[in-house]
Amino acid sequence: TGRNIQFELYPFSFREFLRWHGQENLIDEAHRERENIPDFLHKSLVKKFGEYCLCGGLPEAVKCYPDIKYRDILQNIFLSQKEDFQRKEKEEPYLFVDALRGISNHVGYPSKYSQISSNYYQAKKIVEKLKQWHLLYEINIQGHSTTSFISQKRYVYDLGILKLLRNTPTPEIDLLETLNDVLRQPLGGIIENAVLLNYLSEANVPSELSAWKKNAKQPIEVDFVFDIKNKKLPVEVKASLKVKSHLAKNVINYLNIYQQKLGLVVTLAKFQKLDMDNFEIYNVPAYFSLNHVFT
Repeated sequence: TGRNIQFELYPFSFREFLRWHGQENLIDEAHRERENIPDFLHKSLVKKFGEYCLCGGLPEAVKCYPDIKYRDILQNIFLSQKEDFQRKEKEEPYLFVDALRGISNHVGYPSKYSQISSNYYQAKKIVEKLKQWHLLYEINIQGHSTTSFISQKRYVYDLGILKLLRNTPTPEIDLLETLNDVLRQPLGGIIENAVLLNYLSEANVPSELSAWKKNAKQPIEVDFVFDIKNKKLPVEVKASLKVKSHLAKNVINYLNIYQQKLGLVVTLAKFQKLDMDNFEIYNVPAYFSLNHVFT
């Protein structure tokens, strides 16, 4: 046989979502203006990013959006995947649903097998198979020591599927209009998932990604450590609409320990360099591609 090249296709990134709807110029203009993004443009992009978090990046759903039928398309895609998975893997059908729903409900938090099934063996087995099918992404939370492993975080392969599966008794959360901190809390994990998917889809990345925590006992951690421009960059993700210096405290901890200068905080606020002595920390809006922030 000839040479075989394998590559992974991801759902549409946010930029591709905009491109399909003929609005890629919005993100291009924001990158050009970067430190002086007009209010109207920023609000437009946050609104569009909220739509992206609802619809996700599966092409058939994106093509249909904003028609409400996009939800039916997502449901049909999910059921078709469930049938394919069950036919080929011979697993109990409820495990496929329970695993992805358990991950969706706890996205952004350390993941536990008990969130999937009371049977540890079954939960571990289904997670490994979902990883092989590229239906979830697993990131190790590493400790200060290079050999220390603390726990894991798991993310769903598409934002629309995540939203479809997530159990919530509350009305839809609006990224711009919902201001109550308690109501906004679930947004953090969803935005984390979005940041990861956009990073993966727009970069030639190594197979190993990580999060970081100082140790198992202290709540000092950063959501991601990404390789960007050949540098290890600590990235903290928040759903805040305002730039707040305290959001960077865990990034600063990481930079102090490893004697680095550059870190990122991702929020729903405008691009801004934070006023931090001895550090170069940027607040980056979630709708930006982290791979192109410094290009």
